Amino acid sequence: GFVNKRTAWMAAVLAVLLVPVLAVPAFAHGEHKVANYTFVVGFGTEPAYAGVINSVQVIISDNGKPVTNAKSLEAAVTTGDAEAKQLALEPYFGDGWGEQGDYRAFFVPTAPGAYTFRITGTLGGKKIDRSYTSGKDGFDEVTDPAEVQYPVQEPAGSALATRLDREASRLNAAVAAQG
Repeated sequence: GFVNKRTAWMAAVLAVLLVPVLAVPAFAHGEHKVANYTFVVGFGTEPAYAGVINSVQVIISDNGKPVTNAKSLEAAVTTGDAEAKQLALEPYFGDGWGEQGDYRAFFVPTAPGAYTFRITGTLGGKKIDRSYTSGKDGFDEVTDPAEVQYPVQEPAGSALATRLDREASRLNAAVAAQG
C-alpha cells in the first residue's frame, strides 16, 4: 500500500538526484569536438600546483574509439605574458599499460594562474590548431602549493628570487660604502 508507494517514490527521486553526481567525470577536463575527433584536454594531474611536474593531457577519440596514431601533434603552453613553450605530445600508453588515446607533454608550471594549451599539427589528414585555457575550457588553473603544504609551508621560488635580489642590492650597496 502506502508505504510501498512512498518507498518507490523516494527511490525514484533519489535515483534522479544521483544520476548527475555519478555522471561527473573523475577529473576536471574539457571535452571538445575537433574535426571528426573528440579531444579531452586538461592537466595530467589535477589539481595542478606551481613548482610540481605536470603535463598537458589530450585524450583523443574518434566516435568513442581511442586514437592511437596521433604522432604529429604538439602543445604550446603559455601563461600570463610569458613566451609560449613548445612541447611534443607523446603517447602515454603502450601494450597493456595506460589509457589508449592519452597523449602527454610534460613540464613544470612555475606560476599559479590560468594556462593556455595550443594544440597544433595534423590528425587523420586534417590540420589541427586549437587553444584551450584553464578556468574557461573545463580544466583547473594552477594553484599555489602553499595551500596544501604540510607540516611547513615553503616559500615559492619567485618569492625567494625577489628576496635574493633585494638582499643582493643591499649587500652591493654595503660593499660599495666600505670601499
